[in-house]
Amino acid sequence: MDKGPVIVTAGPGTGKTRVLTHRVIDLIQNRGVSPASVMAVTFTNRAATEMWERIVSLSSGGEELVPMRVGTFHRLSLDLLREHAPERLGAIADRGEARTVLQEAIADIDTEISVDDALSQISLYKACAEDQDIIFPELQTIYTNYQHRLTTYGLMDFDDILLILHDVLCGDILRTVQARFSHVLVDEFQDVNAVQYALIQKLAGDGSGLFVIGDPDQAIYGFRGASAEYFAQLKSDFPETNEVILQHTFRSTPQIISAASSLLGERSYDPVRENGPNLRILSTPGETGEGIAIVEEISRMVGGADLLQANEEGKRSLDDFAVLFRTGRQADALEACFLQAGIPYRVVGQKNYLDAASVQHALSFFKCLLKDNISSTPTTRDITDLLSIPAFAPGREARASIRQQIQNNTLSDTVQEKLDTAIEAVDRFRNETSHLSPSERIAKWAEEFATSDDIDIERLGLLAQGVDSIAELLEIITLGQDGDFVRRGKIARPEAVTLMTLHASKGLEFPVVFISGVEEGLIPHAEADIEEEKRLFFVGITRGQDEVILTRARSRRRFGERIAPEISRFVADIPEDIIDFVDLRTERRKPAEQLSLF
Repeated sequence: MDKGPVIVTAGPGTGKTRVLTHRVIDLIQNRGVSPASVMAVTFTNRAATEMWERIVSLSSGGEELVPMRVGTFHRLSLDLLREHAPERLGAIADRGEARTVLQEAIADIDTEISVDDALSQISLYKACAEDQDIIFPELQTIYTNYQHRLTTYGLMDFDDILLILHDVLCGDILRTVQARFSHVLVDEFQDVNAVQYALIQKLAGDGSGLFVIGDPDQAIYGFRGASAEYFAQLKSDFPETNEVILQHTFRSTPQIISAASSLLGERSYDPVRENGPNLRILSTPGETGEGIAIVEEISRMVGGADLLQANEEGKRSLDDFAVLFRTGRQADALEACFLQAGIPYRVVGQKNYLDAASVQHALSFFKCLLKDNISSTPTTRDITDLLSIPAFAPGREARASIRQQIQNNTLSDTVQEKLDTAIEAVDRFRNETSHLSPSERIAKWAEEFATSDDIDIERLGLLAQGVDSIAELLEIITLGQDGDFVRRGKIARPEAVTLMTLHASKGLEFPVVFISGVEEGLIPHAEADIEEEKRLFFVGITRGQDEVILTRARSRRRFGERIAPEISRFVADIPEDIIDFVDLRTERRKPAEQLSLF
């Protein structure tokens, strides 16, 4: 199809990325489109990198592609703002900074809303393009105070990036951008929200160069304002839209496709692969037993006792396995089991540790570390951040009036002395650690200014092992999505099992997938939309290529209480002839042989 808009509905394993990348190559090599006129948009930095690498691998000459723009909505939007409206940009607050500013914004308001709930609702409000129908008076007051404080500190939050670009794209700037990017391709279209759809409309112009691809059945971000309804909206806004539906699925066995599609009403997929093993659901005594059962299954499939030796012919490697979970609490229990078993692992999408006060203090320090002019011209936010670090705190009395002092530009002697000490520490630390890796610099920070046995700081250091610089680490934390957060396990090996959230797993595939916690209250989650949870389970199952193993605990501790959860209602939707139930009882095994279920 020469002209768009084009909508491609592509189910799991139908070759979505291949279709999009070949579309780009066809435009450039066969239809005379300049690479500088092509913008390809996706939702994670990881996906953008993979897309770019695939396009380059298909191209006859990689250098010619350099002018092409490939990135996330937020990355590309930032670039456009820097080019066309740099005066509208502030420093970007990460989630921790946003929480701190919001905490200040609600401190003087009599409200029952928690900081985290308010932050989520404000984020949703912005994602819905500030739709007044979803905001209530109390939240409006909080929102106004929050935005005012962001402006005072010279900050903008993650969601502001898109709102500001939408405001900027008008008149001559819009015409310039539309003329520059004649072809806009959007991946994972089911994940767009209102403001993203509005940006797509503006960038697309008459729609002739618009190409979108996605799968409504994998719409799992409704809680962030995303909606698969924009497939229908696009057809309405552009009546000349061409639609293509991909039904041949190449990734998974017929058993996996049948199990997944039955969750959503027997979707029409045509599996290309031959039959494989049935799905299994392992019923275990508790969460520790669940983790051990997963470890034992992986050990068996890899080939026995020495998991780190070269695999026998026909055996699995550790990279073949992914263990998916719904909540961060599950990740902690699973990590403990993998550590005890000595199996290398990596954790993707689990990032609660970033909210810890010690981690926020470290990140504030490192942001100041990247500013060469911190000693001569510290900003209001720099001063506030540095003096919030316990090692430099000026004391309760000074801290109570510090913001007023900053606004009046008259710091007391006590505060000024502490600030000078902090800035000297930043300059010294920058010079003394410039030769160290990001993870080593974090360890050095903990040694000097925190505690070396802080598990949250330790996890920040493990996250940093996957980056080349502190600047890259801060960008991931500020702009990254679930799948961009990859933390190495304490047992470091190139080959490792992947532990990841269900949300972070979308777009990936593994030969063997475990889904843990297939119980009421977790899958589906007690506080989430039931239909979206069903689609999330669908996404999890379809990550598996050869085999999918579900696990559940008959007893699990939740919120400090031991409960006996029922098996997930979703399991009943899977045809009985393609799922095997395995009840792991309390049979003890000799410690010398393998881990016990106790």
